Amino acid sequence: MNRRIQILALAVLMATGAAQAAKKKTAVPPVAVTHLTTERMNAPMSIATATPRLGWRISSTKNDVMQTEYHIIVASTKEKAEKCEG
Repeated sequence: MNRRIQILALAVLMATGAAQAAKKKTAVPPVAVTHLTTERMNAPMSIATATPRLGWRISSTKNDVMQTEYHIIVASTKEKAEKCEG
């Protein structure tokens, strides 16, 4: 009997964890960086300047949100950028 309760409790915990994980994936972040541009282009194949102008927009679900700082990572692959290996 005790073993059945443990298995049932584990199944309930697993279902709860899966529901929470699914909820996190669909949650909208309070602040998002969108419309990334380089030299005012969305996805340039190449640029002809040593000091390119970078741009972005900030969108938020909250009021009165403003940018106070930024950190730009430049990498050769998306995987390196995600690991902050510039």
